[in-house]
Amino acid sequence: MTSEEIPVAIVGAGTVGTLLAGHFLRAGHENIAVVDVPARIEQIRQKGIRVSQHTSIDARPKHLFTDVAQLAGLNVRTLFVATKSNHLETLAPELKKVHHPGMIVVSFQNGIGTEGYIANFIDPAKVARVTVNFAGSRDEDAGDVSMSWFHPPNFLGPHTEQDLAPFEQLAGLLSDVGLETRAVSHLEIKRQAFYKTVLNAALNALCATSSLTMAEAMGMKHTRDLARHLLREALTVAAHVGYHYGEDALDQCMGYIDKGGDHYPSMWYDLQAKRRTEIDFINGKIVKVAMMFTHVDVGLNRFFCTQVMTEEIRSGVRSADDVPNYLACKVRLCY
Repeated sequence: MTSEEIPVAIVGAGTVGTLLAGHFLRAGHENIAVVDVPARIEQIRQKGIRVSQHTSIDARPKHLFTDVAQLAGLNVRTLFVATKSNHLETLAPELKKVHHPGMIVVSFQNGIGTEGYIANFIDPAKVARVTVNFAGSRDEDAGDVSMSWFHPPNFLGPHTEQDLAPFEQLAGLLSDVGLETRAVSHLEIKRQAFYKTVLNAALNALCATSSLTMAEAMGMKHTRDLARHLLREALTVAAHVGYHYGEDALDQCMGYIDKGGDHYPSMWYDLQAKRRTEIDFINGKIVKVAMMFTHVDVGLNRFFCTQVMTEEIRSGVRSADDVPNYLACKVRLCY
């Protein structure tokens, strides 16, 4: 068993994980580890990490693994979880097996509550969260990733109340490699994660079920109005939780998603490839949280949850029995 120190390991080499790994490699951090399924790892072994458009990267990490279990015995200091949030059910127990007291595990994912899910399996004081404010797309055949946009900063914070110094250092490292990141408190990172989920809920499911790019959806008045309605519902839920983003929050959100670009969101790619989506952690969480309160209308978010989950059932990646109770029951708090 080796005690070699690996400063950074990235689990998941999809679009976001590839962009994260690419920035570390471009900055000269070759001694990082990347973990993904065998086909993707072989692709990286042969072609390297390749990123274009917003930034240009072509490099190879030193360590490539096809299973999280292969990290056991390695002195990984920071492990970024860059998988889709719906993979946590199977991934989190594996993280528990390789975690050691000196390792910080960072959820680098979309959705509400991903860091809390991980904290059910490892020391909550060693769990952190990043809200990711960049996006792109990946050519699944070639493996190349196009970075479409980055609206800095990203935000990083611990899951529990504690000294921010280690997280400020980690945010500084991310900033140094070209991904400007700001360290925030355990309360603020949850507020930021909710806000990012509000933004994701506006277009992800809408575009996935209508086969529209984000630019197309925002360019037609009827689908643009749907996006605005989805935002309004989600911001109302946020306000009930106690998260307020300013009087002009709705207009600010519309301005943000207006910059989404002429490409499909990740949920569209998942449905096309007959993969399970992150709907449970995005629009699904908005609906589930809303059920904690009376007279909060999330009918449109509920509709798009139903549409996406029905597509998953039709493609065989979700069973009909696996529809959450917050969609299948009319009684508040029935779940």
